Amino acid sequence: MNEKDDFSTDNQLNLRLRGGYEKLAEKILKNGCPFCNLKEKYILAEKDGLVLTVNIFPYIDGQLMVIPRRHIKSFEEVTVEETVTNYFLSQLAITLLREELGVKGVWMLLRDGGLGSESGKTVEHLHWNILPYTDSLNTWHHQELSVTPAEMAVRLRSKIDK
Repeated sequence: MNEKDDFSTDNQLNLRLRGGYEKLAEKILKNGCPFCNLKEKYILAEKDGLVLTVNIFPYIDGQLMVIPRRHIKSFEEVTVEETVTNYFLSQLAITLLREELGVKGVWMLLRDGGLGSESGKTVEHLHWNILPYTDSLNTWHHQELSVTPAEMAVRLRSKIDK
């Protein structure tokens, strides 16, 4: 499979359903960060070093992403200015999804941490996913709790500098 075939319409439409996405992502990542090398034809808007783009291998029709142009891996690296810009681009994304696709609900997802089982992401470059909500897209697997919410609040509050 050559690079042109990697980004074929068939791959972009249904590769995740066929179970071939992880293998293709591994191959693409060998050529560098796909978000640092994002093609203009996928970008919807750009502002102050961030882009609003379609996801090239989406989970659902209308999945969008906000991606910093600079290669960062962790939320701790995001500046206040980038956070403000992310707000405006995310707001634009939600407006576009509502107006063009009639989307009623939206999930915003930021996965921070390493690849794979550490955070569920395949590209290290930090990005926010903006997904049209449908109750069939994701299934929650509730975990057995070992700490009550009040105990968790006490634990976490003790780590905040007063």
